[in-house]
Amino acid sequence: MILGNPYGGYGSIDTTNHTAKQLSEYARTVARREKMGLKGDPNDGSFASKLKRADEFMASGEYEGPTDSIGIVLRQMDEPTPGNTVNKDFWHNGAHVSISKDSMYGTTITIGGSSNPEWVHVDTSVGTVKIDLNDMTSLMKCLDLFSPEDINAILRKIQEVKQTKEALSQIERMQDELVKNGRDKKKEGGEEGTDQSVQKKIAVINDIAGYGRCAMTVLLPIISYMGVQACPLLTSVFSSNTAFPDFFMDDYTDRMEAYIESWEKIGLQNRFDGIATGYLGSVRQIEIVIRFVKEFSREGTLVIVDPVMGDHGRLYSAYTVELCTELRKLVALANIVTPNLTEACHLADMPYKEKGWKRKELFEMADCLSDMGPSHVVITGIPQGEYIANYVYVKTEAGDPAAQMIRVHRAGEERCSTGDVFSAIVAADALNGVPFDKSVRKASGFVKQCIEKALELGTPPAEGVPYELVLHRLRRG
Repeated sequence: MILGNPYGGYGSIDTTNHTAKQLSEYARTVARREKMGLKGDPNDGSFASKLKRADEFMASGEYEGPTDSIGIVLRQMDEPTPGNTVNKDFWHNGAHVSISKDSMYGTTITIGGSSNPEWVHVDTSVGTVKIDLNDMTSLMKCLDLFSPEDINAILRKIQEVKQTKEALSQIERMQDELVKNGRDKKKEGGEEGTDQSVQKKIAVINDIAGYGRCAMTVLLPIISYMGVQACPLLTSVFSSNTAFPDFFMDDYTDRMEAYIESWEKIGLQNRFDGIATGYLGSVRQIEIVIRFVKEFSREGTLVIVDPVMGDHGRLYSAYTVELCTELRKLVALANIVTPNLTEACHLADMPYKEKGWKRKELFEMADCLSDMGPSHVVITGIPQGEYIANYVYVKTEAGDPAAQMIRVHRAGEERCSTGDVFSAIVAADALNGVPFDKSVRKASGFVKQCIEKALELGTPPAEGVPYELVLHRLRRG
């Protein structure tokens, strides 16, 4: 702590063993406070008193320039260059402080951080200050690092956010009451399994391709058609899907965190009823998504993980042992997981075989996946002669598992986007309250209809399935 802080400090100052110069400076601070007419205990630690003292000091005209120690730390750090961020971590009064200087995004100062952070971003004279509302203790320990002007900005921002959160909480309570009152009433124009009094929102994390239906270009329209607001978070951009011999690709990993921070700044934490993830091509992407799930989930948020890793017993070239290990951490946060047979084998660390699966083996594999975290598991694409089967496993709140096999007749050859169609329906149905087995049965039947329409039109496998032409047949509930 800097004893010469013109603000007078927020904790008591022990005069033992201090130099005469420091004691003199403290005396001048006390005299200046008396001259300014500041009353009350200067060590009062309440939020209101800190905000009041910040206002009084700024109005006094006594502040004569930056004496904040955070500014000193920043001047001692190297300047960033394009592509090279300069970072510094240190402890202050027992609170952790992390500084990141980036040539593109500027300076970010992160203070503290709890196990369940709720971040607020404040623009100050020294950069963006990132504060965890659930770790106000760390903030109070670090206020003496900043100038009175910045302290004023920080405290006012916290006050504004708290007022906004309270208003949103009141709105949510009113909406919940509406849902409760209308749950047993038949809604005009509604269908079984849907609740149209409050629209659900889902964050959809996946890539997008300009040509060849897959990922976002399949997920967003189907989820939206089923009455759920789909909010995309991109992982990469492709000119076409990778089934074509040539494609442009822009990896969005470096932009994901800034994208997410913008969502934080407009208050989207705890606003999603669901989070759905698809293909993630690096350890860093998985780490970013895990943090997103933890920071943006609220009580009741459903997390649906489609662990896209490979097919026919082989993993995609980008998938390493390290990626598989990291993906298991994401699966542990899921309520629903939708692996194909290959992915389920790798996640459960069981040997793969193309056919000849017994129900007991599938149960053991699904039970293993459920033990990682998700209560609902569907293992897709199990070959059974003229059928394709999906193994559905649900663990009740009492911990009792129930499982069944859902089969449909095989239709044509495999093609792009069928897994995305399936995942979109399962995700939207989950938010709409449709029973899991009913949702899997519906998704399987609709995928078959899409394939049959592709065969009718002669659609090349690389272009996926023309779901747009049969979407009107899909039941919303």
